[in-house]
Formats: sequence, C-alpha cells, structure tokens
Amino acid sequence: MGAGGDRPSPYLFKLAFGLADGLVCWLLSRRFGLARATLYAWNPIVVYSFVGGAHYDSWFILPLVAAWFLVEPPPHQIEPVPASARAWLGSALLIGVSVAVKWVSLPMLAWLVWQATGRFKLWQAMGFGVAGLLPITLAALPFCGASLCPLIPTRSMFVAYGRSAEWLPYWVAQVWPLTLKANWIYAIPLGLGILWLLWRTRTFQRFAEGYWFILLTLSPIVHGWYFTWMVPFAVPSQSWGVRLGSLSVFIYFVLPTRETAWHLTQNERLLLWLPFVLGWLWSWVRNQRHSANPQQTLR
Repeated sequence: MGAGGDRPSPYLFKLAFGLADGLVCWLLSRRFGLARATLYAWNPIVVYSFVGGAHYDSWFILPLVAAWFLVEPPPHQIEPVPASARAWLGSALLIGVSVAVKWVSLPMLAWLVWQATGRFKLWQAMGFGVAGLLPITLAALPFCGASLCPLIPTRSMFVAYGRSAEWLPYWVAQVWPLTLKANWIYAIPLGLGILWLLWRTRTFQRFAEGYWFILLTLSPIVHGWYFTWMVPFAVPSQSWGVRLGSLSVFIYFVLPTRETAWHLTQNERLLLWLPFVLGWLWSWVRNQRHSANPQQTLR
C-alpha cells in the first residue's frame, strides 16, 4: 500500500456509512412498510452519497429517525399510546448525537423541547434540552479553549461568503448584490421560518420536512448530498419534491468538472431546483387540503 499503508481504506468508510444507511432503511420499512420505504432505500442520491461517495451524513440521519420514532406512534395505530417521559428523554439524547455529528439538526431539539412543555412539567422539558445538548458539549471539549470554540468556522471565507448551487440566495443577489458578501443575512429568514414551524407543526415529521425545505432553499452553500437529509422524513408523505429532486440534484455534479468557476449556469440551476421546489409545494398544498378535509378519499 506504499506510504499510505497506515491509512484506513476508503471501503471501511463506505461500510461504516452504508451500515448506518441500512439501519435507516430497516427502521423505515418496519414503520411504513417496504413499498413506502423504497423512497429512501432505492433513492439514487442516497445510494450515491453513502455507499458510493462515502459521505458521513447517514451517521446523523440514523439517530434523527430513531428519535422521531420514539416520540411518535406508528401510523394507523388504533389506540395511539402517548410516549413516556423516558422515551422523550431517549429521543432528546438521540437528537443530541445527531447534532454532535452535524449541528444543522439542532432545531429538531428545539421542537422537541417546545412540544414537551405542553406534555410534561417545565423542569422535565428543560431536562430534555440539557440532555440533548450533552453529546455536542462532550464532543466539543477537545476543540474548545478558554477563549475560542470554533465549532462553526465563521472565519472561513467559504462560510462567510462562499456560494455553491444555492437557490433563493442566487435570485436575491440578482437584485441585491451586496448579499454576496454576507451569508449571515440568511440566518434571519431561517430563524423566522423555524419559529413559524415551531408554532404551526405538531409532529416531528412535519417539522423536519418543513425545516429541511426551508434550510435547503435558503442556504447559500448547498452540496448534492444535503438532499439526503429530507428523504427519510418524506417517506410518509411520499413528497413529489423529494422524488423529483432526488434525480434533478445530480446536475450539481457538473460543478467539480469546472476548473475556472464553481457556479451553475442559470439553466442548470433551474433544472436542479424547480422539480424539487414545485414538487414539494404541490405535495404540501395537497396535504393541507387533506388535513382540512380528512373525509376526502385519497387516490
């Protein structure tokens, strides 16, 4: 193996991430059945990202799915049994593990704590929040000092004003070019969107599906494998946005072939994003109508 003989094989990473991916498939199939779970299990961007590209995102998706199932009963359960405080505590810890792997799942913990305030005593809800923050606190200790804790590399030029296959920030920049130098500005609408979801959603699945959609469309930096984050939460709804976006997202991979500029053409951007955005909005409107009229027969 030469000079790199002491390095772990890439196949070891593929195996590790693929095992987590397989566990997600198993959980989804047990909860929603094999047919619905194929939206995740046979999803091309999921297959490419984890077993193919060896991206570690399956490690933060798995605890999120497990956390979701702990606090919400299976669909069509005749007499749903509310989850116990122990189950909510377990869910908080699992979300915390996810946050420790990739901090973008932190709003899931906010949802859990907010919902817990209406189901349990306030001290219990606060305890769930503390438990959820424990994994990332422990994981941060080796990297944090007395005056610096660089969990989010805000000093990085890429984080500060880099762009990659973005959607809404691209169009905003066409009329407001100064935003190209201030990625932080999108934290404001993201925060408002999260607050709206906290107020409006009552289930983990709906919050997660809405949050990932808002995050992806608002983020100035988007990579193709980010679309995997929403896929397991679209299994119950079978969202057309996820179905179509799981194919159109592969347009992203023209970027590594570009040596001079890391950006999509406008036509490429439209081909990547429109199937996802329009499909998601169509499914969302359809689900809102069914929620308003539960007696309507589903086709």
